[in-house]
Amino acid sequence: MVSTGSQTLASITPGEQQDSPKTQAYTPGTTSLSSEQALRTAIQHLQQGDHNAAFALAKTIFEQIDPGHPHAWEARYIMGIVLLHSGHMKEAETHLASVRHHAAKDSNHTKQSDLANNHGLALRALGRIGEAVAAFHMAARLDQNNKIALTNLTHTTQNWEHASYQLSLEQSRLGSFMDFPAHVHLETFAHCNAACEFCPSPVLTRKGTKMPMALIEKVIEDLTAIPLSFQLSPFKVNEPFLDKRIWDVLDLCQRKLPQAHLTLTSNASPLTPQSIEKLSAIPRLKYFWISVNHHDPERYQDIMKLPFARTLSNLENLHAASQKGTLKTRIVLSRVGDGSADDENFESWVKTRFPNFESAIFTRGDWLGQAETESAAVPNVGCLRWFELSITATGTVAHCCMDGQAQFPIGDITDRHVLDVYNDPEYRRLREKTLTRSTVSPCASCAFF
Repeated sequence: MVSTGSQTLASITPGEQQDSPKTQAYTPGTTSLSSEQALRTAIQHLQQGDHNAAFALAKTIFEQIDPGHPHAWEARYIMGIVLLHSGHMKEAETHLASVRHHAAKDSNHTKQSDLANNHGLALRALGRIGEAVAAFHMAARLDQNNKIALTNLTHTTQNWEHASYQLSLEQSRLGSFMDFPAHVHLETFAHCNAACEFCPSPVLTRKGTKMPMALIEKVIEDLTAIPLSFQLSPFKVNEPFLDKRIWDVLDLCQRKLPQAHLTLTSNASPLTPQSIEKLSAIPRLKYFWISVNHHDPERYQDIMKLPFARTLSNLENLHAASQKGTLKTRIVLSRVGDGSADDENFESWVKTRFPNFESAIFTRGDWLGQAETESAAVPNVGCLRWFELSITATGTVAHCCMDGQAQFPIGDITDRHVLDVYNDPEYRRLREKTLTRSTVSPCASCAFF
C-alpha cells in the first residue's frame, strides 16, 4: 500500500480547496511501464507536490488493471490522497473507504495506520465526527508511533464534545426552558467549613448570611409556577448540611414541588449516621455529589483544610448504606482536576475503595476571576448555565453558578417573582440569541462547561 508519510498528510487543510485534479491520460513514452513502476512514479509526483500528474497516473493504473489487484488499491489510495489535498472530501472519502475495505488484511500496520488517519481527515471534514473518531482511534491503535493520529483523535474528540454541548444548548432554546429554568440553585446559609484553594468561599463577602425562612418559602412558592420537570439544588457556594433547617427545606420542596428533582452537593464532613438515614427517606433525590478532591490524606487536608479521617469515615458509612440498599440515590465522588496523574489515580481509588459510587473530574476554573487558581482554556461555545437560576442567601440572583460572589447579578428575588428575574429582557436575550460565550461578559472568561 502507498504511504507518503503521516507528517506530510497531517498538514492537509481540508477547507482550502483547489481546482479538481485533471485526469489527462498518462503517456509513458516508448517504454512500457509495469504497474509497480507506474506506482513508484505516481508516488514521486505526489511527494514532489505535482498532484495533477499523480492523480492522472494513478487513475490510469486503476482503470487498466484488475480491480482486485493490490496495485489497484494503491492507485486508488493515491487518488484519495490527492482529492483530500484539494478539498474534494466526498470523493476522497469514497476512495479511502474502499481502499480500507480491500486492504483490511494488509500486515503492514504502519501503512494501515496512515490510511485510517487520512480516512479520518475526510470523515471529519464531512462532519461525520463519530466515524472520524473511530478511524483516528484505529490509526493510533495500529501504530502507537503515529502521534499525528493521536493528535487528530484528541482534537476531534474535543470538538465533538463541544459540538454535542452546543447542540444541547440549541435544543434548550427550542424548548420550554426558554421561559422556565432547567435548574435552580438556592443557597440557604452562606457558610462552608472547608477552605478549598480553588473556591471563592473563604473570601465570600456574604459569608454567614442566612436566608430567612419566609424568603425560602416565597422562592419555593414562586417555583410552583414551573409546569415542567426541573432540577432544584438547595446550595450554592456553601455546605448545605451546616444549615440545621436543611431537612425542613427539603421536606418543603418535596411537598410543594412534585415536579422538582432534588440534588445535593456536600463535602460530606458534617454528615452523621442520622443524616444518612434522613437522606434515604428523600424519594426524589436525583443524586448526592460529594467534593472530595484528593484521596491522599495530606493532599486532601492541604486542599480542603478538613480532617481526612472524618470524611473517610462518613464516606464508608454512606457506602455501607448504598450496599445495603437503604440509600438508593446515585452518589458521585468528585475532584477538581489539574490534568496530573492524580486525576486518574483518584478515579481508580474511588472504583477500588467505593465500588458503589461513581467518580467525576471537574474542569478547573477561576470562578470568573473570583478565585486565585489556574483555569482551563475557555471553549468557543455558548453556556447551558444561561438556562439556570443561581439564588444567593441575600436574595440576589448571581449571573450563574460560577459567579460565586454575585458580582454580576441579574436580579433580586426579595421583591420580584423568581420567573420574572429569569425572564428579565437582558438575561433572556443572552440565552435566546448569543451563539458563543466569547462575545459576552463575564462569560468570555469562563472555562466551565
